[in-house]
Order: sequence, then structure tokens, then C-alpha cells
Amino acid sequence: MTAPELETLLYDLTQSAGLGISGSVYKRGLRPLQNENDSHLEDAVVGVISGNGDEVQKGTCVINVYIPDVLTSTGEYLEDKTRTASIAAAIENLPKQFRRNKRMVWFTLSEQIAVFGEPNLHEHFVSLKMDYKVLQEQLS
Repeated sequence: MTAPELETLLYDLTQSAGLGISGSVYKRGLRPLQNENDSHLEDAVVGVISGNGDEVQKGTCVINVYIPDVLTSTGEYLEDKTRTASIAAAIENLPKQFRRNKRMVWFTLSEQIAVFGEPNLHEHFVSLKMDYKVLQEQLS
């Protein structure tokens, strides 16, 4: 399975997962550039970070969900903790096994789901980093 095929699988998975985000799902590098003056939506970005070409392919992929910060009455932007927790719970429950194009694909959590800030953009993102394994089905 190629990296673009795996990225499409992640895209389809995230698109159909019903995360309840206000924005869209994008493949890595395709999310429109944001700046601090933009109106932000909750967007998910999927991508393949690394992989090998062995008979059993292994590598790492990521799903990041961006959430706008909350503007306080004092003019500060703070993480929307309720929303980041909700998104973290939703992406943690994504299916972990798939059959696609005569291949079996397994995902396992490679790091704890984490939240990172983008202070210049007034948003935080929930990051799910997973290891994957792809096995070509044996034809009889």
C-alpha cells in the first residue's frame, strides 16, 4: 500500500467517523493557510509520517483536529478544554482494523493523545499519532 493510499484510507475513516467538527477533513498539506485574523472552523488533517516497503509494511500516521480558542472577556485566547476533551474521546474510538483492496490494515496508538497550542493562530489541536501495519492478503 502506498503512502497516498494509506492517507486516503485515513481521510475516508476520519470523514465518516462522525467527529462532529464544524469544518472539513483535509489531507496533509491541503488545509488552507490560517492567520490570526481568520474565522476558524474545526478542521481535521490526516497524513502519513513514515513507512517502510517491506512485505509487512509498518509506519506512523497522524490525525490532527484543530479547534479555535475561546476569547475571554479580558481579550485572552484560551484552549476550549471541553471541546478538546470531546474531540480526543471521539478520535480515540476510531476503528483500528480495516480491509481495503485485498490488504489488512491495523492501527495502534503510538503515543498518548495530546493537545498542542498554536498561539499565533488562536487555536489548539488534538493529535492522534498511530503506528500502522499493512499485510497483503495471500491469494489462494
